[in-house]
Amino acid sequence: MIVLNAFKLLFSNFGLMWRLLLYYLIVTAIAAAFFMGVIYPQISDLLTQVAGTQVFENFKVLIGNLVTMSPDLMQSSETFRVSLGAAADVIAQNSGSLILPLILVGVMIILVRFLYGLGDYPAFRILNGSLKERARYPFWGTLITNLPKSMLTSLCVMLITLPTDILFCLLIYWLAGWSVSVFGIFALFVVAGVAILLFSVRETFLASWRPLIASENKNPVRAFGESLSLCGKSFFFVFSQQVILLFLLILLNLISAFFTCGAGILLSLPASLEISFLFQILMLFAFRHSRFYVDSQNVGRMTVEKASYDIDEMILEEKEKDSEENKF
Repeated sequence: MIVLNAFKLLFSNFGLMWRLLLYYLIVTAIAAAFFMGVIYPQISDLLTQVAGTQVFENFKVLIGNLVTMSPDLMQSSETFRVSLGAAADVIAQNSGSLILPLILVGVMIILVRFLYGLGDYPAFRILNGSLKERARYPFWGTLITNLPKSMLTSLCVMLITLPTDILFCLLIYWLAGWSVSVFGIFALFVVAGVAILLFSVRETFLASWRPLIASENKNPVRAFGESLSLCGKSFFFVFSQQVILLFLLILLNLISAFFTCGAGILLSLPASLEISFLFQILMLFAFRHSRFYVDSQNVGRMTVEKASYDIDEMILEEKEKDSEENKF
């Protein structure tokens, strides 16, 4: 299965995860400094009034009851809903003073999303080089030397993913409010299931987009069209794999956060991103029937027909093929 093979390949390409972690921490620090220095002073008084509605405390109680599946879940949900309404009234009364902060927050979100995306292109280049050629590329050097391509890739990906993220979040927010009144305690599972399906559909069509840009040097527009074509023809195959991947990554991060009081997220998030990158590269390999290095000594071949193969099975098959060719 491509998903499990992506998890296995993480360990032979583990060094990239630390570089991604450092890069994302730098971007996060820049965003935090901008928020605290520019935006927070303009909204501090409003946040104090909102905190007076107990909305933050009630949200913490609600999350705690969700995690523990407490019988008080419905009561805490109603309490949070009431306090959220009170907080909304406070914000509405101060709406005139929020125009500039909201604009600044929007600008910050776009810039941060763009900066996070700059790390994707070098990451795909490094992973593709490692799997196809067993080459070792430096992250920072690859980022700097390919900065124009990284910027173009990040911008194009953001133009597709950011609007759909906003749309999906609005749909999920509406669904959450409706499902609580209908399904009660099971609303969490309904909302989580729908969210996984929505994002999986989008990621299915984009599964080969960035690998095509990074590994085959195609421009983003042409790579986008080819990704739609490749993944669309094998939609159910890619979609099923994408659903499993997203579910496992969410589970990985929840477990990491639960057993480490949130500290494990620092490692599980960049690891999840790298696993997702490996999954996308392997998906393109499957479409191209490409051979790749599992480690310094073993080679496997990924195909759509043999996507259920384990990495060890791929290695064995390639060794048998090579031995037969050597006989002649």
